[in-house]
Amino acid sequence: MTRFIRYEESRPAALRAMLAETPTAYLPIGPLRWEGEAVPLGQAGIRARRFCEEVAAGAGGVVFPPIYWRGFGTGGLPFTFEFDPEPMGHVVEEGLRELAGWGFEKIVVCDGGGASLLGEMLAETCDRVMDREEAARAVELTRVPSVPGEPSDDELGEERRGRPETSIRFEESGPEQVAALIERSPVAYVPLGALEWHGEHGPLGLDGIKAHHICERAAQRTGGVVFPTIFWGAFDTMPFPFTFHFERAHLKSVLHPLLTQLSVWGFQVIVLLTGHYPPTHIRLM
Repeated sequence: MTRFIRYEESRPAALRAMLAETPTAYLPIGPLRWEGEAVPLGQAGIRARRFCEEVAAGAGGVVFPPIYWRGFGTGGLPFTFEFDPEPMGHVVEEGLRELAGWGFEKIVVCDGGGASLLGEMLAETCDRVMDREEAARAVELTRVPSVPGEPSDDELGEERRGRPETSIRFEESGPEQVAALIERSPVAYVPLGALEWHGEHGPLGLDGIKAHHICERAAQRTGGVVFPTIFWGAFDTMPFPFTFHFERAHLKSVLHPLLTQLSVWGFQVIVLLTGHYPPTHIRLM
């Protein structure tokens, strides 16, 4: 039997079965930021998710998509997103409370960023959730260290080096690759999606999965950089099982600085493509 599942790729029946067998949730967190010339810009989230899956492979549980789009305290490094910390705290807290309400008895928050300000905020948030009556039995914060041997930009993209790329994934690419592609094809694709029920037959992350796929297909034709899906913060989701509900202000707090920073980096076309489209969501975008 599968020891763990990825929430966004799974159907409700699989999540119910895992809750009955191993009611443990893993929430990886890692900002999109510069960590060195030879390191992918999404390494913090990649590191956190890898750690979660390695632990879950032995202990069981559900691994959620990384929270990429909430970094702060990064000091103005190149190709690094900087957001207001307060909305991130609300998103993490609301997410943890939802998970406890679904029946998860243990929630492991994995911080792949290692930044002191982010870690302090996560610790305070976990403590607040544990103080609530409806909290899971345990909410743990784990700081994922950078370890020797984790893949560098060279290793992730060795087959790409030495020839021009039409498109790349931002989180898997190094600063030099992103800069070169902006010079050649200054187009940014940003997919959005909700984490919600789509019937018994559909994966819980369907909205973001389809949006990301379409962005990649488009980027292969036009050139450009595809960014990781904004899953955390979608609002006006339906009142169905295993569905996250967030306030609209949380998504608004991401979109404005996101567009501003992409413009400053030199992107001339920015495509926001959402797979979650209630009218209020579209109007906000």
